[in-house]
Amino acid sequence: GVMGYSECVFLKDCNVTILQDGVKDPFKTETILMSDTPREWFGMGEFSVRLDGPNILIGGLGLGLIVWYLSKRKDVEKVTVVELSRDVINLVRPHLPTNIQVDVLEGDFIEIVPRLGRTGVKFNSAFVDLWVAPTEKWKPLYEDARMVLEDWYPDIPHFYWGFQKEYELEQVAYWLFMDKERKRQHQKTHETNRP
Repeated sequence: GVMGYSECVFLKDCNVTILQDGVKDPFKTETILMSDTPREWFGMGEFSVRLDGPNILIGGLGLGLIVWYLSKRKDVEKVTVVELSRDVINLVRPHLPTNIQVDVLEGDFIEIVPRLGRTGVKFNSAFVDLWVAPTEKWKPLYEDARMVLEDWYPDIPHFYWGFQKEYELEQVAYWLFMDKERKRQHQKTHETNRP
């Protein structure tokens, strides 16, 4: 599940948006690319309160749910979203909130984050949702996204749709089992040798 939400029960009819890859059968879940079920709404809501403003980096536009949540916060001024698909951008951008600055950059998150870092763009936190599901198939993409954020933005909070629990467990294990000298070296390296 995502942030504890793996299932939902509908007590009455509701509208749900589902974008699928080449299939018109909403019950073929393996083809779903994006949706706005209560699971996504609740999960994105929880992530949105954990992100630090005023300038937030988002990997993956999806249906724009997290951007909508962030637009309700008084401390968020700007959201920069990196989205690979021009079709998704064209579909979702017209429906994004206008009360905060939302910059949508078309391209690969793994390539654009270093470009932003090299030009000195600062963020207070980052959220990444580039994959369809938190499965072994998508884990390499999560690992690539995590590494690029750790390289270019090591001192801001990072959050990962579907992989957050794994990420937090990795962080705990890292700090628990690293000896004091390695911790000092790690902190010194990140303070002096940022890319």
